[in-house]
Amino acid sequence: MQRALKIILPLSILLLTGCEGLFNKNQDKLSGSADLEALARELTDELDLNEDQERGLHSSLRKGDRFHPHPARLWQLAVELASTLSEEQIDQLLTPPEESGYHDYSYGLKPEDSEKSSRKDEFFISIIRTLLTAEQLEEFELILVYREEQSEVLKNKLETNELEFKEFMLNLKALRMLFKIQLEALLTDAQEEELDSIMEAKKPRHFHKGKDSEKMDKIKEAKIEALELTDEQIEQLESLKEQLELTIEELKSSFINEEITQEEFMESLVAIFTTHQNDKWEVFTEQQQLIIEIHRVLAVRAHKHFFKHKWMRFYG
Repeated sequence: MQRALKIILPLSILLLTGCEGLFNKNQDKLSGSADLEALARELTDELDLNEDQERGLHSSLRKGDRFHPHPARLWQLAVELASTLSEEQIDQLLTPPEESGYHDYSYGLKPEDSEKSSRKDEFFISIIRTLLTAEQLEEFELILVYREEQSEVLKNKLETNELEFKEFMLNLKALRMLFKIQLEALLTDAQEEELDSIMEAKKPRHFHKGKDSEKMDKIKEAKIEALELTDEQIEQLESLKEQLELTIEELKSSFINEEITQEEFMESLVAIFTTHQNDKWEVFTEQQQLIIEIHRVLAVRAHKHFFKHKWMRFYG
């Protein structure tokens, strides 16, 4: 079950930067990867990059190819832009485009029909429905209704500026975790094993995958290298992570034991995430914070372009 959820729930976050084509090492420009080409063109045009900045952009994208399609491939680009863009260009980059909407950030949680990411969500849900008893199915449908209702609430709050981007993402993260916990509690051990087996057999096929795209130690190293984290910072971040995990487990236990409602769970989880994020933010220097902010924006932009291009299919 855990493995199946890891395959599907964060899949839209992990598969950000396209799967078709390779770089032409003999040229500065990207070749064959339609979504990355679109991202590069967008940044070049929107930020009015000069020739040196544009060369740095393409070079940085090539350096991250070993992590394709994981967003870790964008760390080198974030470092490059943080060091070469003017203050005016950085301000423009960190300002969400006017056409940005809920689905540029939601990573397929409640996608529109036109979003290619909807196929993953619908596929996952359809598989779960085949495994459930009539009683479980009734409960599962209620879970889906609540998820969709809350997704719509978040969408409206984002579009009306009632929620800032950071607040929106924390609420979205809490909603995803609630869904994951509810699903874990709903399925039996046998159903979890069957779901794992089905999802493993029907994993998406990628036309191109970097050699380090699934090596979490390498992915972690890429972030540490990009931010130039000190040993003290790494230790502080690990300590904060452990504290977060313990606090979430306590909250999860309260929810499973029906000591709190799903609304209270969501509210408490957002508060926990907010405190953790603030504490973690203080560990970083101003330059590291800038790189992180740029990486976040690049991930959102890459996600938008990624789902405009065909990148995977499920079998069965």
